[in-house]
Amino acid sequence: MGLGKMNERLRNLGKRIREARLRQGMSQEELSEKCCINPSYIGQIERGEKSPSLQTLWAIADGLNMNMRLLFASPETEQELAIQRLVDTVSNRTPGEIVKIAKICSILIEEGIEIS
Repeated sequence: MGLGKMNERLRNLGKRIREARLRQGMSQEELSEKCCINPSYIGQIERGEKSPSLQTLWAIADGLNMNMRLLFASPETEQELAIQRLVDTVSNRTPGEIVKIAKICSILIEEGIEIS
């Protein structure tokens, strides 16, 4: 694999980490506290400047309350991005809370209630 392809993959990984962090309203400092990683190193990873170890990726995924495989899944359509946002929203909820969220969503859709 060429160096250019590797750099592109690192940038894409960093972008997905940054997007997941921002969707949760978390700063780099907050994420760094949750996963015990220096905030400047988080920034370097997000910019694709550093190649994190597997252990670091696990720590970041745990800090984001998400499955590590999602760090490598790149949503390509609006629907996939919307699903990813939904997964991020419910990922740190209890099973009972997730059931309630699903019921609320069903009611909103069935009643045709628009939310902006």
